Amino acid sequence: MEHVLVTADENGEYLCPQCEVKYTRQESLRMHCTRKHGLAITFKVKRTAAEKSEQSRQRKAKWSEKQAAIRALVSLSTVEEKCDAFSRRDARKRGVHEAKDPIVYTKMSSIQNAGLE
Repeated sequence: MEHVLVTADENGEYLCPQCEVKYTRQESLRMHCTRKHGLAITFKVKRTAAEKSEQSRQRKAKWSEKQAAIRALVSLSTVEEKCDAFSRRDARKRGVHEAKDPIVYTKMSSIQNAGLE
């Protein structure tokens, strides 16, 4: 079966693509073309301006709902201030900072400009 795309004319009537017979109902034209010509008919639906604007309004509402949800989630998340992993007192206690016998030694880097911005 050959597939044919059909649209309604200004009066809302459907025209047979082979013999140009007019039908007011889609199903009547579909049955005529299937039985008489062996054609499979596909109908193209024309949307009105109101339907198009309604669809765009729905898209906008959905988008704004998403944005509101995102803003709500962002406002809920609190960023805590970064604090030191451990204080200088803890470092001295562990023998890392200014200890008599430190377990970690620091010295100048052998790479030039390392740590400089």
